[in-house]
This record gives sequence, structure tokens and C-alpha cells, in this order.
Amino acid sequence: MKNLRWYQYVLFWIGIIGVFVSPWLFTRPFPFNWTFFDFSQSGQIGDTIGGITAPIVGLVSILLLWWTLREQVKFNRQQMSINDASRILTMQSQILEMDDNILYAYSTADRVHEGKGCASLRVLLKGAPSNVQIPYDMLKTLLERVHILDVSVSSLVNVTKASMISESEKKSTCSIAMVYITELLHFYNLIANGQIEYLLPIDDVGNELINQPSAKEYLEKKARLYLENLTFLKTICEDIINN
Repeated sequence: MKNLRWYQYVLFWIGIIGVFVSPWLFTRPFPFNWTFFDFSQSGQIGDTIGGITAPIVGLVSILLLWWTLREQVKFNRQQMSINDASRILTMQSQILEMDDNILYAYSTADRVHEGKGCASLRVLLKGAPSNVQIPYDMLKTLLERVHILDVSVSSLVNVTKASMISESEKKSTCSIAMVYITELLHFYNLIANGQIEYLLPIDDVGNELINQPSAKEYLEKKARLYLENLTFLKTICEDIINN
């Protein structure tokens, strides 16, 4: 009962005191011939006491039941909030691990470089730092790995939106997601707009001869699809942050 408010304590103790006092009070002869409250001649004393106390006991029981159910609802909501927070933290850890697994190699005029994480994908832009090139198969694999990270970030935002954590925690989580979304959108834009220089596979010429989509068209089509879905997710994320 430690979570009850002051008026609930008052009602509770009034009911308890009433159970013990009402049998004595209502079986006393009332002054001024107030027969409406005089139960002293109403038959056997046990029936009188039972008839008087039963409604009071019933009312106290209903109040206690209502308070218990309300506290149970509060506890369930708190437990759901804790479970949601734990799930979101787990998803954030998985996203960090996926980001660390984004590994690739690219070359410039002087040597081969290694990249790691979605934040490093900006270096693939043509002319930055100079004559950047990446093998087609490497870029294709990189696109799929980035998309897996994209899906995980999308799940994080959707779970956060439907969760019972506080609004401030939702905004904080979506702010973290926006960091990834920004980098992923930039990477998809680079591919969709042909701003990454990559070495085409040898069999790409054969695809053009038989009117099959070229390797370049395949990557750009994939990137545009991912870009469209992620742009919609960005809108959801911004709504949560700005509300």
C-alpha cells in the first residue's frame, strides 16, 4: 500500500473503522425519535450487524480491488518499458557490431586503402582523395552489407516508435539512428547517381550484347530502391525527434 495516495488511506481507514463502529452505532436508540437510523428493534442482533456491515465491507473490498488492479496496470507498463529499453539496447549493440563488419578495400593512384564502417564510405566519391576506384564485386558485396545495416536501423526505429519507453528516450534513440541514416543515404546516392568509380567485370560487355541489365544498371537500380525506403524511414525518425 506504499503507493496509495492520502485520500485512499483516508477512505480505507474510514471503511475499516466503520466496520467495527457501525454495529454498535446503529443498534443504539437514537435521540429525537429518529427511527430511520434506529436498528435496535430490527430483529436478531446478528442479522442486524450482518446487514449493516456487509455493504461497508463490500465497498471496502471493491475499493481495494480497484486500487490493486490499477497498481498492477502501472507495474505492467513499467515492466514493458524496461523490456522495450533492454531490447532497444540489444539492437543498438548489434548495429554497432554490423557497422564494424563493413570492411572493404579501394585503390587510389598510389596504393590500396582499407575502409571500415559506414562513416568511411564518403571516401568512395569520385576524386576524393584522388582517382578512387573499387572493384565491382567488392562494391556489390559492400552494398548488400550496408543494406543489412540499413534493415537493422529500420527495425530499431520501428521498435522504438512502438515501444513504451519515455519520449526523451525515443528521441535519443532516433537521433542515434539518424547518424546512420544520413551516412547510408549518402552512400546510396553515390551509387544511384554514378558517383563511385568502380572496375566493371569482364562479362559485363556480354550482358549488353544480349540486352541484359549491365552491372552498372543493376547497382544503380538496387541503390535507388534502398534509397527510397530509407528516405521514408528518415521521415519517421524526424517526426519522432521533432514531436
